[in-house]
Amino acid sequence: MRPLFLPALLVLASPAAAADVWFRIENDSGDMVGWQHEQQVEDAGGTRRLRDTVMAYRVVGHEPTRSHFRIEQRRDAAGRLRMLTIESGDGRRSATRRVTIGGTDAVVDDGKGRILHRFAVPAGLDFRDGDALLPIERDAGAGEIAFDLAPGDLRPMEVRTEERAIDDAGKPRTAVVVYQGDRVAHAWFVERDGTGRIVAADQPLFGTRLHFRRVSKPVDAADLAGTASLPHQMRASPYYVAPGALRGHIRHGFAAASGIRIRLPETGEQAVREADGTLRVDICRDCGPGLSTDPADLDRWRRPSRWLQSDAPELVRAAAPVARSTAPDVDRMERLGRIARQRLADVDYEGHHSALAAWRRRSGDCTEDAVLLAALARAAGIPARVANGLVYSRTRYHGASNAFIAHSWVVAYVDGSWRSFDISTGAFDATHIALTVDDGDLAAIVAANQTAALLEWREMAEVRKRPDRGGP
Repeated sequence: MRPLFLPALLVLASPAAAADVWFRIENDSGDMVGWQHEQQVEDAGGTRRLRDTVMAYRVVGHEPTRSHFRIEQRRDAAGRLRMLTIESGDGRRSATRRVTIGGTDAVVDDGKGRILHRFAVPAGLDFRDGDALLPIERDAGAGEIAFDLAPGDLRPMEVRTEERAIDDAGKPRTAVVVYQGDRVAHAWFVERDGTGRIVAADQPLFGTRLHFRRVSKPVDAADLAGTASLPHQMRASPYYVAPGALRGHIRHGFAAASGIRIRLPETGEQAVREADGTLRVDICRDCGPGLSTDPADLDRWRRPSRWLQSDAPELVRAAAPVARSTAPDVDRMERLGRIARQRLADVDYEGHHSALAAWRRRSGDCTEDAVLLAALARAAGIPARVANGLVYSRTRYHGASNAFIAHSWVVAYVDGSWRSFDISTGAFDATHIALTVDDGDLAAIVAANQTAALLEWREMAEVRKRPDRGGP
């Protein structure tokens, strides 16, 4: 899975004074991997807010990556948002999404006038770019309505922003965390000077950080050669995990970085409890309570979603023989797994694609494996969702072994209980740590990666039953 940097999260903000700031973005070694430019310009007609972020770097085993992301907000003289434009590109492809707001309605188009969809604007809805640092510098806000900018859609979502003072490796900083429900959507570790200006900020990623450093003049584009590197999303395991333990019961103990509040999901194999500041996660074949078995929920998880297009003719045809089968659900899921595995014969780490797109592309990584299998399951009438989190790899993965890597797999309701199915690794084991469970959304994957970046291992132990020695 390639690094998935956090999609913009736009939340409530109040009008602010004009500003023009630059940030140099560095890796852990201090090498430049990008820059960010934020502006706010005011005139008699209103306010224009703009953020440009350019990244150029190399990930081991991949071609050099260069990307550009821009968000522009236009507000009227009263401070009300009237237009939002989101542009992204990687030098080969580009995409634009423009939101035009009029009264209580919003129209999303492709920047060329082709309408993609419409939605009603909730009362009081406003925006702030969650990847921008100026809004944090001026007013973090709390309890707002936000837009999740997953590709191809914009959905209003309730969010909360929380701040707390922390000691970050000996530096006094502020942790700024945005939550979507119980999920951590975005996190910053911010350092301010005596006037309250942000002089530095770290964005935690799984296995590394992006370091933003405020600079007094524009960054020279020539300095961004794209030769600096960022690591894969992985973290060396604090323990070696023996094959027998993988097939059994493992108890993982985590603490949240800087005491940030984190809640993890429970599945059929995963139970979570918090005690003495530690999140204890037990994983085994029957450790967890499972997801909801309410008939309404099960029915909802049989239906198509925007990432799991189980009603697409291609997927319906592929799943039809399994849908007609009277075999046990586990056998039917394994048959669907073989169909998905055969279809996605080529490995492709680029981006995140829906089930239908993956089927047509005939390639993908674990995220495409998961969304395609979940969609085929739904097409066959089996309730299914996508779990995103971590898994242990004893073998070499992009230059590292004995490591935890970002991963996605499927949880399905089969034969009266929830079970996990993983066609990428071949089997579920006790190191499949679920951090989010959703319907294949990019936002859920990003939230899982952000959560992984904030977890600190405290313990890991194999749990075994005491042998029955007989007698009284």
